[in-house]
Amino acid sequence: MQGITLPAIEKRLKARYLMLVRSHLHCAPTLAAGVASLPSVSTAFAATQAAWRFFNNDRVTLPTLIEPLRAVGRDRLASTEMPFALLVHDWSKLSFTFATSKRDLTQLTHASDIGYELTTALLVSADDGSPLAPMEIHVKTADGVLSTRQRAPKDLPHLDQVLPTMKAAKTWGLAKPLVHVIDREADSVDHYRRWDAAGHRFLVRGDDRRVKWEGKSSLL
Repeated sequence: MQGITLPAIEKRLKARYLMLVRSHLHCAPTLAAGVASLPSVSTAFAATQAAWRFFNNDRVTLPTLIEPLRAVGRDRLASTEMPFALLVHDWSKLSFTFATSKRDLTQLTHASDIGYELTTALLVSADDGSPLAPMEIHVKTADGVLSTRQRAPKDLPHLDQVLPTMKAAKTWGLAKPLVHVIDREADSVDHYRRWDAAGHRFLVRGDDRRVKWEGKSSLL
């Protein structure tokens, strides 16, 4: 844990942050229900309460908590050999049933599809495809979008979320240019043109399709 970058919060909160990080590093059985508690005289309930107080503190914001991870990404990227890095954009559903008492669940695709939506921008080494660090995270809830970006993004369709993240990535202080990697969901010529016009590099898994280019039909 030596040399870890700590978030810009007060000393007491930094100590709690380190304790939470160590809990995630602690090995737990494969079938464990959650993060293992560190050896302590405190009860599991007390540890849960302490974690809740930490995350519910107004001074502990998501943009503050992402900075140590971005610092890891910058450090690991500097040790790679390729002259560029990959930033993988992806979306995941966290589904729940109607029986849950959680109040901030949102409708995702249809009336019975209830839960959260997680958006992640993951920095990946272009040397061997190994993950370096998550650089940006959004969670869509019924109360709005929770985000590690200073200005939380609006509830936008997936592809309209990409360009703002591309722009935000230029503020992360990365030493190498990025190639943004997105799966087939991003197969949209209109968005290709927008991203290209803004000067971004990207790689999308696309279908065979024809588009009109300079008055002629062309196969992508």
